[in-house]
Amino acid sequence: RNTLPNGDGEWGYGIQIQGGAALRAESCALTHNTAAGLRAGEQGTDVMLVESTISDTQPDGNGEYGYGIIVQDSASLQTDGCELVGNTNIGVAIAHPGTEASLVDTVVRDTLHDWNVEQGFGIIVQEGASLHAEGCELAGNTGMGIAIAHPGTEGTLIDTKIRDTQPDGAGLYGYGITVRGRAALRAAGCELANNTAVGILAAEPGTRVTIHDSSVTETRAGGNYKGATALGIAAQEGATVSASGLLTQANEGPGLYAVSEGSMLTCTDCTLHDNAFAGAVVIGGGTLEIRASTISGTREGADLGGGVGVYSTEWADWGPASLLVSDSTISDNLAAGAWLQGEGGYQLEGVTV
Repeated sequence: RNTLPNGDGEWGYGIQIQGGAALRAESCALTHNTAAGLRAGEQGTDVMLVESTISDTQPDGNGEYGYGIIVQDSASLQTDGCELVGNTNIGVAIAHPGTEASLVDTVVRDTLHDWNVEQGFGIIVQEGASLHAEGCELAGNTGMGIAIAHPGTEGTLIDTKIRDTQPDGAGLYGYGITVRGRAALRAAGCELANNTAVGILAAEPGTRVTIHDSSVTETRAGGNYKGATALGIAAQEGATVSASGLLTQANEGPGLYAVSEGSMLTCTDCTLHDNAFAGAVVIGGGTLEIRASTISGTREGADLGGGVGVYSTEWADWGPASLLVSDSTISDNLAAGAWLQGEGGYQLEGVTV
């Protein structure tokens, strides 16, 4: 505890491990260290943490870092029954090709932002690294619960909860999960609740998200988004999202949202209930396909009104939208079962409205 930076304002790590070394730590506590509670780097370096805590890591003398864990440069990390609490800027940072992190029954919560960075991500995976998280919980982090970015980067989430993500210091974001830049996410049995602005955002061409038997609920508009529409799951800028067995409920905006050319969102055996403005939306150039699902009880949005099951419209810059709804039920909505506006391909097959 209380490891301080050097005379140049750098370092101050609780533990640093590198050069192919191995660390096994059980029932340990790393608290109030500087820059990183634990930093692991270089190929062959292997870390296993069991029932340990990393908390209150502080930025260095230059106002940077403060991360709970940094794992990079092809090192590997495993945690089991651990807790990362109140660290700064990032709870767990995973980066570079060959770097692997497996988190089991681990909690990452209340990651703070400092005055300089403005964000306190729970977990960030980038630059070709991979994450496997099972039975984990991310709660009360700032800016983003989990961020996955860059080509070759992969995330797998099993039975994991992401909730209560807060806007950053500028009043922006608060997203549960973001995936972008040709990264990939696979999720099953996950719960996203009470995040801000977007539950799951997939963006940019080549980005792929697959989600099964999961829920996205109570996404709220907040911070500088106050009064605006919040989104359950969004595919934009050419990303692809495939969902099955999904529940989107009580979001302060559409449960599903596909926008811009090349974006595609498919949902099979899904329940979209009690969302605001619309159960599902597809706009300008996007493709939305809903099969064997129910869309019900949509209410008015705070700013946009609405209350429709499915909403689609063209957009001047992106062209017509494409919508398919098949073998589904659209019921108990305020304004319309389906509101279809402007040029586009709109197809309903075997649908009860």
